[in-house]
Amino acid sequence: MIYANPGTPDALINFDARYGNYIGGEFVPPVQGRYFDNVSPVNGEVICEIPVPVPRTSSLPSTRPTPPLPTGDEPPPPNVPTCC
Repeated sequence: MIYANPGTPDALINFDARYGNYIGGEFVPPVQGRYFDNVSPVNGEVICEIPVPVPRTSSLPSTRPTPPLPTGDEPPPPNVPTCC
């Protein structure tokens, strides 16, 4: 079966021209405002623009707590041998 390309009149799915990062249930623009082309592996055409990823910084809000860093004094995880 042959389907119509996205964005054409008979298409089953369509894409927005540009997306943000999906955070907290909504699309949010990237921090640095940079995007790159998401190219179809089928025909090489641009599907849409998506955000350029950047490392998370402490100035950005987080929706979950950051786990503490290990100190080296923690017990081994369960069911993991501690010796040969």
